Formats: sequence, C-alpha cells, structure tokens
Amino acid sequence: MLDCNATLELIPAMLLDALDADETVGVQAHLRYCTNCRTEAESLRPVIGLMGMAAPDAGGPSPKVKQRLMTQIGARPKPLKQSRRWFFRPLTMFATAAAVLALAFGVWGYTTQAQLTQQQARLDRLTQQQAALRQFMLDGEMQPVPIRFEGQTSATAVLYAAADRVAMALGGLPSLNGDEV
Repeated sequence: MLDCNATLELIPAMLLDALDADETVGVQAHLRYCTNCRTEAESLRPVIGLMGMAAPDAGGPSPKVKQRLMTQIGARPKPLKQSRRWFFRPLTMFATAAAVLALAFGVWGYTTQAQLTQQQARLDRLTQQQAALRQFMLDGEMQPVPIRFEGQTSATAVLYAAADRVAMALGGLPSLNGDEV
C-alpha cells in the first residue's frame, strides 16, 4: 500500500495515464481511503483537462524535447516496484545463505564420514596385526634369544623365532629425532 507522499507524487502521472497498471492500481487503492489525496487528485483533474487546450498543436514535440522528457520519466523512481524489490531481496539472501549452509554441511558430513571410514579401516588392520603378534609371541614352541648391542649398555633386543616366522622386540634405544628410522 502506498503512503500519502508517494501517492501525491504519482497522482499527476495517473491523471495523464502515464503510470504502469500496477502503479495505477496502487494509487487508486490509496485514494479510496485517503480523503486528502483524493481531494488533491480532484483539484488537479480540471487542470489536466485544460493542458491539452493551453498549447497550440505544433505537430508534436521536437525530438530533443521528447528525448529529454523520456529520460526524466525513465529516471524517476517507481515506489511500488521498489518496495516489492526490497521485500524479496531479504528472502533471496536468506535462500542463498540457506543453500550455502546446506552445501557446506553436506560436504563436511561427507568428508567426516570418509575420514571415519579410513580411521576405522586403519584401526581394524592394527588390531589384526596386534592379535597376530600376540598369538605368535604366546606360541609354546617359540624360543627367545637375547641380544646385546656393542657400545650401548642399556639397549637390548629379543628375537622370537618359531618355524618360518621371526619377531624382534627392542628396548632401551635412544629416541629418534625427526624423520630418523
């Protein structure tokens, strides 16, 4: 619904039949309940009627005058359409933000699920290796062989051998730095 200021600006254009259909409907709706604006429109009606008789017919305006007039009309803001654009702009921004959030959560969820699956596979492999090593070390036929390293008094190694398998446990070695193996 238009306010009085917007309606008063659009009344002369309406009386000259220069408004879009939706703007004309908006002005007429306002005039139905606003007596001040309706009185203004009624006072301008006779003036608009006399405008055609006030100037002699010169065959139409010159192209420069017509161009200038059309430029001014085109530059004039249209309040009814602007208010509609302002109404839909927040809805558009909200819909865009919701779509971006949904996409971000979807990507995050997919990535997280893939990482969890990879971690679970690694954990399963480690568990299987530990179980196999434990089974191997508890084998009754295994013979531990202690080994001492020269120059390192506190480091020890124990070889566990059974049939075609061998495992070695090391202890007392110095800590490795960076990428040392």
